[in-house]
Amino acid sequence: MSSDEGNYIHSIQRAVKVLDLFDNDVKYLGVTEIARNLDLNKSTVYRLVNTLKKEELLIQEEDSKKYRLGYKILDIANRMRNQLTHNDAALEEMKKLRDQTGEAVLLSVYTNIGGVCIEKIDTKNAIKVTSKPGHTTPLHCGATGKILLAYAEQDEINRVLEKDLESYTENSTTDQEKVRKQLKEIREQGYVISWGEVDKGAIGIGAPILDEDGKLLYGLSLVGPEDRIKSNGLEKTIDMVVNSAEEISRKINMLDFT
Repeated sequence: MSSDEGNYIHSIQRAVKVLDLFDNDVKYLGVTEIARNLDLNKSTVYRLVNTLKKEELLIQEEDSKKYRLGYKILDIANRMRNQLTHNDAALEEMKKLRDQTGEAVLLSVYTNIGGVCIEKIDTKNAIKVTSKPGHTTPLHCGATGKILLAYAEQDEINRVLEKDLESYTENSTTDQEKVRKQLKEIREQGYVISWGEVDKGAIGIGAPILDEDGKLLYGLSLVGPEDRIKSNGLEKTIDMVVNSAEEISRKINMLDFT
């Protein structure tokens, strides 16, 4: 048994697992079905569902005697939505991503003057990135800018790329058609890698945070020194950034559900 095991109340863990069995495809469950799914004996399940019923987290149907989710769930969800913001949902995942990778994590929003950083979880390492909340980055280069521009409306993409594109390092792309091609590839793969396009020697990895209709809400990006990210595993880091963006999207869409 791990050192943390003694800190958990198993009956609460089991109760949560019971509630987790109900999803979009499963509306009603009986004691036998719950016992089978959780590999528990029926007497244990009976005590669990009776407690959940008493607390109005489950409702028992009169005819079938099966259970479904109770209205107390909605009450708790509504209170949670009233208390949490998009930033709250994002910050939790951003801290996890920073702790997993050791690198700085940024949350940015699209504006007509560039990508604006609205939240940052800094690296614990000695070498840090200079971006901070309120900092504006170019849209045509770098992980933060490109992930936002790639998922912008076509009119916005045209507006940005019709101007002269500034170069920040020798890796910056200023050719409009090359940037258009890159943006198409970013949308197809669902992430972007920037190799020192804004800050020399830095790697940026970005992924989109989308609403339920697939429209852009925010850009999530991780930034750090090239050698440090490579040593930690580039592909593994990409997967973690994409997974974090998807989890933030899921949480925000749950908050926005009415």
